[in-house]
Amino acid sequence: MHHGATELLVIIAVTVFVTFVLSLSYLRSVSDAALVLMHVPFAFVPGILASRFTGARIGIAACIGVLSVLGVAVLNGVLLIGGIRQRRQGGPRGSCGC
Repeated sequence: MHHGATELLVIIAVTVFVTFVLSLSYLRSVSDAALVLMHVPFAFVPGILASRFTGARIGIAACIGVLSVLGVAVLNGVLLIGGIRQRRQGGPRGSCGC
């Protein structure tokens, strides 16, 4: 494996760890932060499948794109957990009255 690829794997691992720590500090629950991180593999799958179907190599630009999608997946997970918590506490519902 090339030196650049090794550095990229380290950066991705550090990013996932920092994401877990930030989720943990916001959600204040290890189980909820772990649940949010369960969205992370779904951020990687489309990029890997697209590179396989097109025959393209996964480069720096593709990895940056995957990290961006990872951020969106984590944000969606945090919002989902927050919404579930709010519903359990009997908080306000959506504008549709659901």
